Amino acid sequence: LGWMIGGPKTIEKIGTDGALNSGGGPAGVLTEAVRRLIDNGSLNLHLEMLRKELGERHKVLEQAFEEEFGPGVASCRPALGGYFTYASFKEASVTPGFTTAGLRQHCVDTNAGVLFMPVANCAVADPIAEGEGGFGLVPGLDTHSSRLALRLAVSQFTPGELREGVTRLAKAFQTFRPSP
Repeated sequence: LGWMIGGPKTIEKIGTDGALNSGGGPAGVLTEAVRRLIDNGSLNLHLEMLRKELGERHKVLEQAFEEEFGPGVASCRPALGGYFTYASFKEASVTPGFTTAGLRQHCVDTNAGVLFMPVANCAVADPIAEGEGGFGLVPGLDTHSSRLALRLAVSQFTPGELREGVTRLAKAFQTFRPSP
């Protein structure tokens, strides 16, 4: 159960693996459980609930970013679905040498009580296998602007925790002074 991203050669090679092809992979029981959820309609009900809940959490983050940073400093991207959302700092609002990787390390070093993933650490822009193209950055971000962007988890935290996380991030941002 899951998905893969790969070029045609990679997918073909994996698709001819006997254990995977015969259903003998390690996820046989889980796959059967999900099939039953699909067959009885429970999966759709769960997905509706999940979309609603995660959508509300995305909105909390968008509002918290607007309140804590203001439109001239940072913004949270509108939700496209999923367990994560993305935010980015405006170029004019940061000092020379600023990167979200540096800000993350500052959060760790100062025990700021908040962590995030720099987008540059989670986007595949270069080929991952010979003869395959990269799979791109977050839509709307290029390699340069990705240094100003961060990925935030919305699935693990309550709306109150998400709001508090943005408050802590704003405090850490105010005290972060990168080396040029």
